[in-house]
Amino acid sequence: SLCSRMFKKPRPNEFLKETLRRKSPSDDEFRGGLVRRNFPRNDRTKYLLEKLETEHFMRTGLGKRVEDRSVVDIEHIAPRKAFRAKKYSPWQQYLNLNSSQFDEYKDRLGNLTLLENKINRRASDNPFRQKKGRYEKSDFDMTRSVTQYAEWSAEIIEERSEELAEAAVADWSFENVRR
Repeated sequence: SLCSRMFKKPRPNEFLKETLRRKSPSDDEFRGGLVRRNFPRNDRTKYLLEKLETEHFMRTGLGKRVEDRSVVDIEHIAPRKAFRAKKYSPWQQYLNLNSSQFDEYKDRLGNLTLLENKINRRASDNPFRQKKGRYEKSDFDMTRSVTQYAEWSAEIIEERSEELAEAAVADWSFENVRR
């Protein structure tokens, strides 16, 4: 419908842009949605992380593009099962949360990154310090940037969610769309 209507307008590109702008969230709404949202393990989440990798972390042109999403995993830095088994007890200490509080953070953008399948299997659900050693071997700049943190916590997940959301707004704001 939009395409049909746009070509009847004297300035079709402007009509399309303005229509999409009216129907889209503001930058603040977009940012807030990214910060508070829980992201499922699916191709849309991989796509978002891939775009953050290429548009924000790879500004130098270095790093890795996702050629085949089947060989890349969505890595949960703090494992999704951090409160379900005894082997995860170090994570409970790092996070300083209870199980229900962690449920609010585990699938947030700040707790996610891209990781090659092979490296992900080795990183597994190990304590953060061990995972950092695996992350250093990743071709993804986003994943290697996680190694800057000495520890992993709910506060860092919040902070990183804000940073990634801000990067997404900077990359995809309607203000950046050329006329």
